[in-house]
Amino acid sequence: MLYYDEPILLIFVTFLHLTLGRSVSDNCELITVKFCKSMPYNYTKLPNSLNHRNQDSIDKLLNHFDPLIQIECSENLQKFLCSLYVPICNDLDKFILPCRDLCMDTKTKCEKRMLSYGYKWPENLECSKFAEKPTEEDMENLCIPLKESNDTGFDSTDLLFSYKDVDSKEIVVDTTFSEPIILLLSTWHQILLYDIPIRDTIPLHTGLGQGASIDFYYKEKLIFWAEEGDGRIQRASLTLDVFRDIREIVDASPSNVESITVDWITRHLLWLESYPASLKASKLDGSDPTVIYTFSDVRKVPKFLVIDPIAGYLFWIDSEGDLYAPGACIERFNLKNNERSTIFNISKDELHNMGRPKGLTLDMKAHKIYWTDARSESLQCTDYDGQNFQILVTNPNYLREPLALSVYKTNLFWSDRDTKSIGKIDLKNGKKPSFIESLIESPATDLKVFHKDVQQKGKSHYTIRLEKSKKLEKSSKRNGACVSYGNCLPILTVTLLLIICFR
Repeated sequence: MLYYDEPILLIFVTFLHLTLGRSVSDNCELITVKFCKSMPYNYTKLPNSLNHRNQDSIDKLLNHFDPLIQIECSENLQKFLCSLYVPICNDLDKFILPCRDLCMDTKTKCEKRMLSYGYKWPENLECSKFAEKPTEEDMENLCIPLKESNDTGFDSTDLLFSYKDVDSKEIVVDTTFSEPIILLLSTWHQILLYDIPIRDTIPLHTGLGQGASIDFYYKEKLIFWAEEGDGRIQRASLTLDVFRDIREIVDASPSNVESITVDWITRHLLWLESYPASLKASKLDGSDPTVIYTFSDVRKVPKFLVIDPIAGYLFWIDSEGDLYAPGACIERFNLKNNERSTIFNISKDELHNMGRPKGLTLDMKAHKIYWTDARSESLQCTDYDGQNFQILVTNPNYLREPLALSVYKTNLFWSDRDTKSIGKIDLKNGKKPSFIESLIESPATDLKVFHKDVQQKGKSHYTIRLEKSKKLEKSSKRNGACVSYGNCLPILTVTLLLIICFR
């Protein structure tokens, strides 16, 4: 976002006043690059600073970044790439490009993932080529800097980004609900509850870096979360509207925990790791962590783990390929026999204009899988076998950059990154999508309907076998005797600890 020192703001507001008061310049063209259509401005000017002369070539070039987009390596990736390749059209006769700090933040968070694909950070994107943030004495070199998380002042780019065509007549705000519904949300920086009927936001935990995967065990009011890009899982007890007994229960580092889910029937915690990719499980206190399945392809980054413990299935979205041939599919894992299978291909090669899935949720009664697709700005679904594919709704006003989603009865809720809002659609009546709330701080990176009926009662027909942790094994055998060691001899260790064993 543009630096907001007062002199710059005054000049920029003047520029905006002139821009918004005139027709679009002949040198401007409507943005058609799909990845950048959710940017908060509509028009760009070509050729850009890299001498790209048409949007079709830019569109194809940005497709190479799909794996980085799918794994969400940085929340600033879109802003950095689009402001560079599809810069905003302006009357200043110069490009407003990313500032160096925006480039550095994006590079730091994404370069590690690029190296895992065998690619280096492109030379033409080297951060030294971009200008530093402008100062009061250097108002001519406007650029788009990193928006710091502690910035609370007015940002002139918010005014710039309001130059976005939105049909306000198409926006419907839904505030009518027949029963209490509470959403459990994780944003970029905090975990909170949102009471929909009374529109009340209740902060629970702050200090997140880039959001978190969240889930809960309703019977005991336990909340679990794994921060983006971290190898740890944490747990807290929810007492009324306060987190208590916050503790780290799993440390999988140096691997990343991509997604978590709670099996409320067998009382297990399951999660997906990357680098290397694997599926793991433990007890709800994090003890006895066990590898359930190991992926053979190191390029895979499985995410958005969900469970139907009554049917005995896990589902997740698997992103694979490289920068030139990305792909995504929905996979099913049978907990009865540990068999993994691909049930639906979401690759853009299979379905036109699709292939950037975000979020996954289940309707356990209807045996349906729902997900959002940010590329096609749509909600989609299939059944548990990957059949009967449907596009439920395509609506740029409500689905500019959809993220997480959750089902409760006939209501499907989702979060949108671009509008920082929560949306809803009635699956039974097929009513028009509606807004629930706009989140000021940041969009919800994950959300769950926090209700006892979400975790339905039933019986499982499988067993998750955990390996007892070595730490517990040792403590359980400290009975003062020599266990199955045979004839033991005195042993003097390097620490001069003398251990004498008897028959």
